[in-house]
Amino acid sequence: MSVQELLPAVFERDDLRNCIRLRLSGASEFPPVQVRFPKAGRKRVAGTLSPTGLDFPYPASLRAESAVVLQVEVAGEQLRWQGPLAAVRDATPPAIRVSICEHDPARGFLRLTGWVAGLPKQARILLYAGGRAIAETRVDKRRPDVAEAHPLLPVACGFDLRAEFSDAALADTLELRALYGKSDRTLTIAPVIPPRTVE
Repeated sequence: MSVQELLPAVFERDDLRNCIRLRLSGASEFPPVQVRFPKAGRKRVAGTLSPTGLDFPYPASLRAESAVVLQVEVAGEQLRWQGPLAAVRDATPPAIRVSICEHDPARGFLRLTGWVAGLPKQARILLYAGGRAIAETRVDKRRPDVAEAHPLLPVACGFDLRAEFSDAALADTLELRALYGKSDRTLTIAPVIPPRTVE
């Protein structure tokens, strides 16, 4: 495997946390490593230790085509790779974020808007109450505010879900699930806490 293939594979991208991560499972210590973002005018970015590796945050001003320089020293040899940020392996964890929750128990109306990360385009968002699906939507709404804060997420990462819901006894069981594929594999789950009154 060439350096051009090795380094982007050793590193991974987390677009939810806006970072490039050096992930070495089972390693007690990390080799000397440098990460730079020339377009952002940064000579070198300091890494911070996380439960999954060594994280190097990238600025929200970058885009998919922005250059990144990765350099690792292994056995006294320096391996260096430069290429677009999008070429680093995407390992963004599946996530659902609720931005707005409106609930009118008298009318039996519930509306949820939000956005997702790390999901395939074909994923469906379902609302569950008491373990039963009561509404479904797709991820197809434009969220330029999210794309500005997380530049490698697609602009159309939002959803808008509306459901009939008035059973207060099931309010604590509300959750959103991202399902994928013919088998409806659950990719992630997010609890929903409806407001007590309509704002």
